[in-house]
Amino acid sequence: MTRHDVEVVFVLLSKKQTSYFLTRKMKDWIEPCDSEHEVSVDKLIDCDYTLECAKFRAGGSVAAFLHYARVLAIKRAVFFRQSSPLRYMMECFLEEIKLLDVMTNVGSAVRKTLISVEPTVYRKTSVQQDHIARKKRKRHQAMEKASRAHEREEIISNRKRIHQLNAIIKAYEDLFKRRRTIIRVSKRFANSRRDWSFKQRELLIERMLSVESQRTRNRMNEVIDFYIGKTRGVYDGNNPHTWTVQTCRHVSHVIR
Repeated sequence: MTRHDVEVVFVLLSKKQTSYFLTRKMKDWIEPCDSEHEVSVDKLIDCDYTLECAKFRAGGSVAAFLHYARVLAIKRAVFFRQSSPLRYMMECFLEEIKLLDVMTNVGSAVRKTLISVEPTVYRKTSVQQDHIARKKRKRHQAMEKASRAHEREEIISNRKRIHQLNAIIKAYEDLFKRRRTIIRVSKRFANSRRDWSFKQRELLIERMLSVESQRTRNRMNEVIDFYIGKTRGVYDGNNPHTWTVQTCRHVSHVIR
């Protein structure tokens, strides 16, 4: 690359409307009210030059010129708000630099070598931009925290719901097994011909009242419910004297 190539690239960039703000220094665009404000502007703008200065400093290297122009556009961009027209101009100018970088076939290795020799420090220079970025970070963190909390609540709720459904399924499965057992045993006493005497039925009542095991009582109530309907407790006025032989034998078989 020769100095003539740098002149060509400089002319191409200078003709862009987005480069108009880079033809003068930042301090030339700002008119301070007094000397005190002028000193504040000097401290705020730590990297202030023009495209002409970038061309002179680059010597004859197109890569160096594009690098200094890129740094200048970045410095000017971060000075303004994100929604301002001047920042939009600088972002468009960065796109033009990227396009010229590809057109002039400047390799990334050359640019990396240049940056490693003379690094450029990138700092935010807008207090309002810092404030907006901080608010965005806090809002993003709050949204992520709320999202994680909502996900945890959903996971816990789904887990409880699954446990409840599993318990209901288990209860119905157990009920089905018990009913199937009752039906199978009832078939054994379906054709009973021997009648039960009054004394046998009275003895059955005593045996029913003397059952101590809660599990046996539950099984007995399920058998009685199967034959004569829903019962309350162990013996709720259901008179074994009115039962069939099949019912008496089945209940006696359960509490034996």
